Amino acid sequence: GNVTTDRDGVAILSLPLVVEGTYHFTASVVGDNFYESVETNEVTVVARKHITDISLEVSAPPLAVDEDIRFTAIVTEEDAITGEIVGLYGLDVEFSDEGGNVLGTVSTNNGVAMFSTNGLGIGEHTISAQVVETPTYHSSIDSVDIQVLLYPIIKLGLDGSEQVTNLIQGYETTIK
Repeated sequence: GNVTTDRDGVAILSLPLVVEGTYHFTASVVGDNFYESVETNEVTVVARKHITDISLEVSAPPLAVDEDIRFTAIVTEEDAITGEIVGLYGLDVEFSDEGGNVLGTVSTNNGVAMFSTNGLGIGEHTISAQVVETPTYHSSIDSVDIQVLLYPIIKLGLDGSEQVTNLIQGYETTIK
């Protein structure tokens, strides 16, 4: 690109490096009647993709077939300057069942992608959430194991109250 120098003779060119790779830059000044033409030494810039981190949680435990199960994926990266962990915007997260059966794709908003489904069959499932790789972001993946029951288990308390339970991730979850 071409830029003009400011009053101090400084020229700044800003380019978004959107693809991982090695870039080589030189700058040259076209001479005129008062100044000679000059070319700088080559400068090498290495652009790397951002490394993402993803964490998948089951936000609402499945009680039975045909009931909604909500999954929440948290997608973050470490800020290269401050070292803070920040949520990422606009990255696609693909939710899938074992065997790569894609259940849906959701974009992140402040690092959060939420997906709900009631389409899982009875039995154990491994659900994965994967950040879709882009030219500037690496992919990352996390998964959870869940169990969908044919119907909820109802336990009657001594006081006559009902407690609905379900097995999720190897733990018995009670909903009162």
